[in-house]
This record gives sequence, C-alpha cells and structure tokens, in this order.
Amino acid sequence: MRVLFVTQLFDPTHGGGETIFYLVAKEFAKRGHGVHVLCQRVKGCNFSINPLSNLKIHNVHPIIDYKGGLPYSIHKGAIYFFNSIRSGLKIIKSEGIDIIHANTYVPVFVGVVLSKLTHRPLVLTIHDVALTNGLSFWERWMNQFGASFLHAFIGYITEFLTVKAPANAIATVSETSRDDIFLVRRNSFVFVIPNGLDLESYMSDFSSIQYGDEIVFIGRSVYYKNLEVVLKALRDIIHDHPNVKLIVIGHGPMLSTWRELSIRYGVDKNVVFTGHISHEEKISILAGARALVLPSLWEGFGIVLLEAWALKKPVIVSKVPPLTNIVEHGKDGFHAHPFNPKEWAEFLETLLSNGALAKKMGEAGYSKLTSKFALQATVQKLEDLYLQIIRRRNGVAISSKN
Repeated sequence: MRVLFVTQLFDPTHGGGETIFYLVAKEFAKRGHGVHVLCQRVKGCNFSINPLSNLKIHNVHPIIDYKGGLPYSIHKGAIYFFNSIRSGLKIIKSEGIDIIHANTYVPVFVGVVLSKLTHRPLVLTIHDVALTNGLSFWERWMNQFGASFLHAFIGYITEFLTVKAPANAIATVSETSRDDIFLVRRNSFVFVIPNGLDLESYMSDFSSIQYGDEIVFIGRSVYYKNLEVVLKALRDIIHDHPNVKLIVIGHGPMLSTWRELSIRYGVDKNVVFTGHISHEEKISILAGARALVLPSLWEGFGIVLLEAWALKKPVIVSKVPPLTNIVEHGKDGFHAHPFNPKEWAEFLETLLSNGALAKKMGEAGYSKLTSKFALQATVQKLEDLYLQIIRRRNGVAISSKN
C-alpha cells in the first residue's frame, strides 16, 4: 500500500498532532508500505529520521518560522496550499499513491483537492474541535498574537470548513472529539483511533529513572494550556518544598506572560522556562522529575500524558474530558479543577511528599500505556481503515504491503 501523508509540520518536537503523524508514518514504513510525506520545512528544525528507503519526505515552500501557534499567515498559507497541490499531483502520479491522509487545517484542503483531481480516497485527522466553544475561542487565540478580529473570524470559518470537508473517513483521537465532530457534521464515518507512543524512542533502562523535586509541563505556550493555575499553586507549596522546580517545556505567545506571572506570584526562582528543546533533552528532564502537569481548559487527547507514563511518571490533569477519561484519578494520576489552585497544590503536595506513591502511580500509568496506547495498535487500526476504504472504493482486494 502506498500512502501520502499531508501535514504542515512533520516533526516530533512541535506538538502532539504533529508527533503522531511523524510516529505513524515511520511505523507504516517499517511495516513495508510505501510512505510519502508532504510538509513544510521548519526554520531551525534539525531533527533527524532514521533513513528508510520506503519513506520519502517532500518539503514545500515557504519555510516557516514556527513559534508555538498556528504556523502560517494567510499569505504563506495560500502559498503552501498551491505548492502542495502541485507537488502532491506529481507524487500521486509518479508513485501510484493508493490513499491520502491529511492532517488538520490547511492540509485538509490540500487533501480534498488532491482527492478530487486524482480520484484517490481521503482520510482526514481532526484532533479536536475548538469551534464548539464559539467564536470567542478564536478571538482569544488570535489575541495572543496581536491579530485582528478578521483573523479570528477567518480561523473560525477555516476550522468549520475543515470539519465539514468531504472525505471517505475521519479519524479522531478520543470520544470527546468524536462527539464534538458530530455536533458539526452528522452521518459521517468518524473513527476513534487513540494516539499511541513508540516506546523504543523512550527509556530503555529504567534504572536511571529518578523522582526528584521537578514538576514538568510540556506543551505550546498558549492560553488554553492554563499554566496560571499551576503557578498559583506553587505559592502554596514552596514553603514546605523550597527546592521544587516547575520546568516549562515549549514555546509560544504566552511565554512572556507566564514569566511575568511567576514573578508576580513570587515563584520565579522555582520556575524554569526551557523554550523549545530536543526530544532527547525532554526525555532526560522527564526521567528525573516527580510528575507531569496538564492544566488545559480543553484538549483533544494530550499525548504528553503518554510521554510521562513512558517514563513512569504520575500526571495531574484538569478535570475536563477527555483527560478524565484517559487518567484514572488516584491510580495513575489526579484530576484537579482547572480554576482551583488549591486542588492543584494539594495533589502536588501529595506527590512531592510521597515518592513511593509517585513511583507506584507512575508504574500504573506505564502499565496502562503498554496495554492501551501502544503505537502498533494505533497504526494497525489505521491500516485496517485504509484497506477497508480502498477495497470498498475499488471493489477489489489489494495487498496490505507495498
């Protein structure tokens, strides 16, 4: 089977949605399929991918300077769209592509046009649906960047058209996202395929795992990640735990605001902002930490939870779905109200005061990861979906390998 993945970013260090496309493409290639990835090059991106003869990456212009938000202006988005159509048509014709799989936003429109022009089946991935929160989400999102209401309106309409785009199937990452999709489009083929993690790229020797005084946040520095509640919680625990460190990994438009808040709350000496770091650096930090926090106001899934569990760390998450569906309160993590710093402080205090409990909960998370969220299971479900679509469309059976 020959698959064309269309995604703006193809880099495991820039967001969960981008990470899963990267992992899935690699795993498909390992299984012997012909894999082509159509993406943009990110300025300063120096990650490497193990060379696989059947995995080809096709970069299109313009190069983007990604800083943690939506990675394009309207002008650059249009250039990317037309360049991707031109390159995609060549790839489909020369490589005999069987199916197209497009990631959220502009790549969806690329996938739709390529599918219509070449009569190839199309699968879309929609990780989450912000427009269920109304236009106000997009206003707050664009305000982070100093963008106008017009940009917010365009973002809202773009997402609406993305969710409504014609496709043979939609893959999403959680029941919560599936239900949100159904609010926008009914009678669609929507398949819940949870994110999975490739454990080979994480810790192989667990003897080096420690449970220090570090609490880790990993994610884009954007408003809905809601880090303020954790910064406030730190005020209540630094007296008893003066050595605690909140390590904030990632970059984005809210970074300067969070720095200012850490100073205002008197916890700046207990907060470290790393900015964007490599996968190896992230693993090193997580391996020595006590726990991971994800205080988001909403999420489609939250792949960083799996990363924490891969290193046997407990997690504290906001009491919002689907996070509460993934994390079992009191067993592999805790649920805390997203606007109640006292709750966050209570659970941070519990884990910082009891290393044995942190280790036990982290091991429970690792057990759940290996049994429910292995990358191989994710890819198998996608592979089965692709084959089902291709066979139904062509009326013939094809080999599951290239």
